[in-house]
Amino acid sequence: MRNYEGIFKEKNAVVYFSCSGQSKAVAENLSDRLGYFLYETKNAEGKIFENAAIIFPVHCQNFPAPLKDYFMKLRT
Repeated sequence: MRNYEGIFKEKNAVVYFSCSGQSKAVAENLSDRLGYFLYETKNAEGKIFENAAIIFPVHCQNFPAPLKDYFMKLRT
């Protein structure tokens, strides 16, 4: 089991990936309403959250590649 002591700086976050800025706007609005920290996926790597809202555009009814990469890095 990993030692996660000291990693939990922010327990709650809105993590987003946005190509055109529309998903970013939604993420910012949600972050403001919930009082959660806001992270772009590339800035959230290596962080662990108790609660996280993930915002992203739907590409061909699937996750965009950068978001898949983000989730794969969480598994390791």
